[in-house]
Amino acid sequence: MTVTVRLAPSGLFCCTFSDTGIGIASEHLPKLFDRFYRVDKARNRADGGCGLGLAIATELAALYGAVIEVDSQPGVGSNFHVLIPASAGELRAVETPDTVTVG
Repeated sequence: MTVTVRLAPSGLFCCTFSDTGIGIASEHLPKLFDRFYRVDKARNRADGGCGLGLAIATELAALYGAVIEVDSQPGVGSNFHVLIPASAGELRAVETPDTVTVG
C-alpha cells in the first residue's frame, strides 16, 4: 500500500491510499460507502466484516468537512482519496512538501 499526501491548489489536503490488489468492479462503486454493503456477497460476519467500515469513515470525514472518494480498476487496484479542507482544525498551520509518499 502507498499513502500519498498533497496540498491541492484549491486548498484541499488530499490523502490517497493506493493498493495493487484485485480492484473493485465499477458496478459496486456507487454503493461502496453504503451501510452494510459488501462487494463479496459470499462473505459473512465471521470472516468478512459487516459492511460498516467505509460508511463509518465517511461519516467521520463529514464531521470535518471532508469527503472520501474512490477509483478502482479490476486487476489493477484501488485508490481511496480523503479530501480535507485546509481550514479544518490546525491543518493550515502545518508546512509540508506538496507530496509525501510512504510505501
